[in-house]
Amino acid sequence: MKKAFLSFFTIVTVTCSLSFTSFADTLNNKSLNNDKVQYNQISSDIKNLDENIRSLNNEINSLNNTITNNKTKVDNIQKNIDTAQVKIQNTKEQLDKQQNILSDRLSAIYKSGTFSPASYLVYILQADGFSQLISRIYDVQRIVSIDDQLINGLKSSQAQVQKEIDGLNKQKNEVLALNAQTQKSLEEVVQKQNKVKAEKENLNTQLQSIASTITANEEQLVSYPIGVINNSNSSISQLKDAVQTLNDLLPQITMQSVINKVNNAISNGKALINQKIAQENAASQSNNSSSNKGNSSSSSSNSSSGNSSNGSSSGQYKKELSMEATAYAGDGITAMGTATVRNPNGISTVAVDPNVIPLGSKLYIPGYGYAIASDTGGAIKGNRIDLFMNSEAECNQFGRRQITVYIVAYPGQW
Repeated sequence: MKKAFLSFFTIVTVTCSLSFTSFADTLNNKSLNNDKVQYNQISSDIKNLDENIRSLNNEINSLNNTITNNKTKVDNIQKNIDTAQVKIQNTKEQLDKQQNILSDRLSAIYKSGTFSPASYLVYILQADGFSQLISRIYDVQRIVSIDDQLINGLKSSQAQVQKEIDGLNKQKNEVLALNAQTQKSLEEVVQKQNKVKAEKENLNTQLQSIASTITANEEQLVSYPIGVINNSNSSISQLKDAVQTLNDLLPQITMQSVINKVNNAISNGKALINQKIAQENAASQSNNSSSNKGNSSSSSSNSSSGNSSNGSSSGQYKKELSMEATAYAGDGITAMGTATVRNPNGISTVAVDPNVIPLGSKLYIPGYGYAIASDTGGAIKGNRIDLFMNSEAECNQFGRRQITVYIVAYPGQW
């Protein structure tokens, strides 16, 4: 009974453990997929908002130019109004001056404020003699004619300038009304732009949060080879493998901070390789110099110890899987956030079920080359794998087939 109870407890524990592991992996897979979808969607939304902001900027610039041009028009109209008002003032002063002259010359006539013939009759009848009478009649006729022409001309000029001022004021009011409407439109567009900018800022915050997850995935992906380069005890062979791995992974990295980190590591790795080669050459020359003084009989004792056999596939791979393979195309972002890549001479992208092959694993597929398990898919379950191709034609040509997949290294091991 006790053994039966222990067996039952063990089975329950294992079952719960397996269930929990599977559930956790599923959640992780869904989270990665959601990150990928959200990242692409938000990036697209931000791109659309940028286009909207650029359009609104153009509209704002156009409205500002209209306001500036209208202001220039108002300033020019006001200058014309000021000039016309000066003309009216000058005309008024001339009219007043002429009227004063006439008043002094014919005080009695002009004081009455009328220009009727009766007013001049008094002046004519006061003449002494016929000769003076004729002279006064002639003078009155000439004065009346000249002064009438002058006064009428001044009044006409004053009326014309006043009409011009009225027209200019009308134009000014129209332009001011147009400018007020343009200013209102400008304020509305600026408010709209501020709203779009706020929306973009919110999306950038969301994108940054998702980008942090993608950056963490990419940093984890390259952490092992970077660790090898940062390890002072790494051999030349290990450094070369690490540099080659980073070069192969670089096309798949999407975050600029990780790209910079990888490029720095590659540069440091190459420098360390050159340094270690120089140190080995110096040591070799020193050893050759001292060995020439000794016996040459021991020179061949270690000749066969340098190469350990890596030739058998059983020693190279962590696991061998028989899987059903399909192919997909279309540039995009993988579930890990890396870029999809097909590089027969480097490392390509494949989609897997993370419950079978952990994301971030390095794979070798005969006929396809090395690959990284960085993507997932709704139909990729169990022993299924989806190989990334550069075109739909290649996918159709590949079709569906049974292949062998070798796991070269698990995440954090390469």
